[in-house]
Amino acid sequence: MLISNQGDNEDAQRVCCMLQMRLLKLESAEKLKCISNMLRSAHFIINKNQISDTIILAIDGQQPWTVWTSARKRNNCNTPTYQWCPANSGPVNNTLWSPGFPTNLVYPIPNYALRCATVRINYNNSQPITTFENWACDLLHPIVCET
Repeated sequence: MLISNQGDNEDAQRVCCMLQMRLLKLESAEKLKCISNMLRSAHFIINKNQISDTIILAIDGQQPWTVWTSARKRNNCNTPTYQWCPANSGPVNNTLWSPGFPTNLVYPIPNYALRCATVRINYNNSQPITTFENWACDLLHPIVCET
């Protein structure tokens, strides 16, 4: 896996493609847990050379992560039906979604529909709390590519 700089969902798809990899796909709850643990470690590594306050935050598990996945809402669907990209990768397992997701709400900016999916990781006493949520595709999040 590779964690890259932030970008919107289109940037994420492009970066992974250029690297001959694909944007993160979650096939199971076990992979969701594995990604959560990997990001916890990555945060510590990324911040180990920064100021001590940030290192303490990383050790204490206080810094949340939100990363893109390849899941997108299918075009022309009135119901929240998502599939993994590329299109032949199959539908998203509905048991992976966090309670209340996916939502059909529109972001406060007009025409900013929540059509892309992210993995959000927060920490409570250094324990990862991972959620799978839909968000607007134009937001900036770190990019995780896989082979």
